[in-house]
Amino acid sequence: ASGVGITPCVSALQHLRDYRRVHLIWTCRDASMIEHYLNNIDLDNDAYTIIFYTGKTPLKFQKSLPDNCLFFSERPNWDSTIKSIVAAIESGDGLPEDCYAASAHAEDIMHNAGKGDGFSQDDAKLALKGAVMHAHRILGASAVEELLEMPADGEEKVMDRMQLEQWLHLLHPSFKVTDELMTMLSAEFGAEENPGTVLMPSLFGFCRT
Repeated sequence: ASGVGITPCVSALQHLRDYRRVHLIWTCRDASMIEHYLNNIDLDNDAYTIIFYTGKTPLKFQKSLPDNCLFFSERPNWDSTIKSIVAAIESGDGLPEDCYAASAHAEDIMHNAGKGDGFSQDDAKLALKGAVMHAHRILGASAVEELLEMPADGEEKVMDRMQLEQWLHLLHPSFKVTDELMTMLSAEFGAEENPGTVLMPSLFGFCRT
């Protein structure tokens, strides 16, 4: 689809979704149009939604988008894009439903981080990875690089809970920092002499891997 051509495409997708796997590739430069459709339609969990956004205005969404919804800030290479989708489906490696399930799991962890006895250190790390992946898709690689940029020499390189929550909110608006999660992150990325904080070099280094 291109620009306003998304309207009949969405209608067709809604009709066909119960019968077959239908991927959507959309190129558009209108941020409000993309936001409107993605905030108001339910995406298929067994197909890819691939959006090539060529506008300048940062995109803002009222809900989280699954990992089978991909964004690129460039014009599409149709041949490469279509071949990649076909290869993923035929090989079974990178199926959209697997991406959807993984993002749903990470989303659940981010919403319930630190709640209950079943939450582990590995869950805390997965929540961080999920937030970074979300930011890559929505904000773009350059914006994520800025968020992971180390402070200049002489500036504070430690974040307390409030600072950490503000930073995580930039990566993923749904991320909540509970007492339990803060304890886990501080134990993993903090320093003994600064309890209840995280060291930015350790945290950012993990998020870059």
